[in-house]
Amino acid sequence: MAPSLILDKSAIESLSFREVFFLNKYFHVVVVPTLCYEIIADLEKNDKSKPPDERVKNIASKLMHFNSFMSVYYKDLIIAEICGYQKIEMAGRPHVFSNYVKRGDETRLVINETTLEEMTRRWKDGVFSDDDWNLARIWRSNYEKIDFEAFRKNIQQQAPIKIKLEDLGVFFAESVARLDQFQLFKSFLTDFNINQFFQDKAIYRWEKEHPESFVNFAPYSFFCVKTLAIFQLAVSCSYIGPRSSDAVDVQYLYYLPFCNGFVSGDSLHRTLVPFLVFSFQDYINASDLKKDLKTLVVKSGSINIPDTGLPEETNVIRRLWKLYYENTSISDNVFDNVTKIEFIRHLTGRDYCPCQSGLLFTECHGLSQPDCA
Repeated sequence: MAPSLILDKSAIESLSFREVFFLNKYFHVVVVPTLCYEIIADLEKNDKSKPPDERVKNIASKLMHFNSFMSVYYKDLIIAEICGYQKIEMAGRPHVFSNYVKRGDETRLVINETTLEEMTRRWKDGVFSDDDWNLARIWRSNYEKIDFEAFRKNIQQQAPIKIKLEDLGVFFAESVARLDQFQLFKSFLTDFNINQFFQDKAIYRWEKEHPESFVNFAPYSFFCVKTLAIFQLAVSCSYIGPRSSDAVDVQYLYYLPFCNGFVSGDSLHRTLVPFLVFSFQDYINASDLKKDLKTLVVKSGSINIPDTGLPEETNVIRRLWKLYYENTSISDNVFDNVTKIEFIRHLTGRDYCPCQSGLLFTECHGLSQPDCA
């Protein structure tokens, strides 16, 4: 096991392909659906410096290497929790599409390739379907329509709010304590646009269980409410934004409970993450992580990397590993009764070999079978 990281688009885009190798060597990289959608939206981005399909291909080539996981969509996690299908653990580990398989005396956890992973693999090869182009167009147009400046002015006109930045978390907690919890829950279902079928199931479960509070009923869903509320408070008080892209950036934070480190250089993330992190987590500036990874590239001097430990200069990487070891109890007994973990993943010539040699798959173990699962 290793510390898990979530990187936003700007962070992953800033890394060289060689730095991506070391990123995967020392961390589990959690790829969130928001990142994939933001990448494909670049097909519709007006950037004369590089053809849009080439830009998307280059960024996609940095995703889903040997130590990467694709997270389940946050709204699917919400639905699973509020309907009582599954408890959503918030302990620094990603939620992935997997199933348990019995093979003789062994119990194996099989992690399958998702539709988004398959799409990302195509993008690495520069192959884009009509659906990809339509997705890019819809994604970009939807968020460009959002006007947070109008939202801020409306809030200030109706109920002027003056809160110090450091008091946003306390203001949220005190406000929630005064609210009727069931009404808060129903507002959440509407605000997050939960399908009516699942709304009905969730409300039926609430009325059957009579929980004391929203946070006790659905802790992860409450975390998402807290994230959105603090974001809206920060916008209304002019601590962030207004940018239409903020609507995308805030979605990364819904996945925050599923990593040990969150990597970004975005001002919105830098402002909001301190209100949302757990004790086992840290916020990492993207430029600081890049500096460490660049150090590893220079120190390696060759493609074959000897495991001689981390250089002293890698401050961020060392800090994350120290934090991870200090919270080892969080990672204990994760895979009880699991004998082996299997990944079902299609590898191509643009993927690093899973043996961590530092070579591409087609230059290493895939030399005789260049395109295989």
